[in-house]
Amino acid sequence: YIGFVINDTQILQFMSVGVPNSYLLDIPNVDQKGSLQKMTDFEECRSVLVSLCNGSTLYEIKGVTFKKW
Repeated sequence: YIGFVINDTQILQFMSVGVPNSYLLDIPNVDQKGSLQKMTDFEECRSVLVSLCNGSTLYEIKGVTFKKW
């Protein structure tokens, strides 16, 4: 598990799911009581972080779905 705080307000988390090169990308939203989530691989995790560091927003990540807690 590793998490990052983006723009002092949003959190981006990656969690290993016990399968080689498979991670859960998780973006919690406390106000909506759920998270945007997506199963991904290491290369996409890296690409997401590079994209965010270059100014993209979290919601530009393709293929995420909202899951209630």
